Amino acid sequence: MAPSRRASQGLDSVNVGVLQAGTRPNVVAGHARLVVDVRAAEPDAYQAALADIARLAETPLVDGVTATIRIVAPTPPWPGGPGTAALLRVAAKVGAELGLTVTHAATGGCADANLLAESGAPVLDGLGPVGGGDHGPDEWLDLGSVIPRVALLAGLIDRIS
Repeated sequence: MAPSRRASQGLDSVNVGVLQAGTRPNVVAGHARLVVDVRAAEPDAYQAALADIARLAETPLVDGVTATIRIVAPTPPWPGGPGTAALLRVAAKVGAELGLTVTHAATGGCADANLLAESGAPVLDGLGPVGGGDHGPDEWLDLGSVIPRVALLAGLIDRIS
């Protein structure tokens, strides 16, 4: 995968999150399962990573061993665009009226919003309550942020509808 301008920020990555094989020590595994998470800042880098994975899976390294790829939850990059920028400006205005600062931040995360953005729809994500430690044992939520963030979302919906 060719590095993008944001690779140094860790936004382009291929991560093996699950590796399972075998049932007992000292026995050759009859099958194995590898779950890979692909993240990229740009659509070309994402497609290149998927192509590299497919090429590796199609290249036999051991006689009789084959690999099959199944894309389960695609998370294409979210390049944004004029519609998203316009939506962000409206959210920033609504936020200012509520005393909240709304800005753009690229986090390298993925969400269903990535699929909408890929279709060209203007999309914002991260409008929910403030928190951190996502999907880990140290995940937390700032309960004091719930009401202001719901007000932001309600105001944004009202403004664009």
